[in-house]
Amino acid sequence: SLHDALPILHLCDAALPALVSGDKTVLDLMKGFKRIQLNLEYMDAGRALDPAALAARVRALPQWEFIIQYGKKYKHFLSAFDDVPNHAVLFDGSAGEGVVPGAWPKPLDGHACGYAGGLNPDNMQKNLEAIAQAVPPDYITWVDQETGARTDDKFDLAKVRRVLAIAVPYARGA
Repeated sequence: SLHDALPILHLCDAALPALVSGDKTVLDLMKGFKRIQLNLEYMDAGRALDPAALAARVRALPQWEFIIQYGKKYKHFLSAFDDVPNHAVLFDGSAGEGVVPGAWPKPLDGHACGYAGGLNPDNMQKNLEAIAQAVPPDYITWVDQETGARTDDKFDLAKVRRVLAIAVPYARGA
């Protein structure tokens, strides 16, 4: 499923047009990963892409699950993915800058959706409550935490454990 496959490779900048063109170097780099995050906002890489061409490439690579880092600037990409089963949308309005939004959006029809932006052990409870209010009761989603799982720019397992303890009541079957 889109929600439990790790690790995730992030593609940004020049790697995105290379993916669309079928560049062997990028395709080889993707081997060993199950999920590929397409960071359209990073260095404005989405500006160089045709949404239909990106969606066609994703559809042609069903062995991977692709996550589109969603920002309002590139919302026009979503309609190209309406019939692409191996994609999901990650709400991250701050484009990886670690800023919590004022409100979490409702999931988009036709797209599996996850949530990111400024999540850390100190604010996870409050944000999981807000996300739970934004999604329908039986909707399966996920949260993405990167910067908030670090201390002095190093991955911090103690922070991850704190977040997992907070998240247990929100997990399906809990």
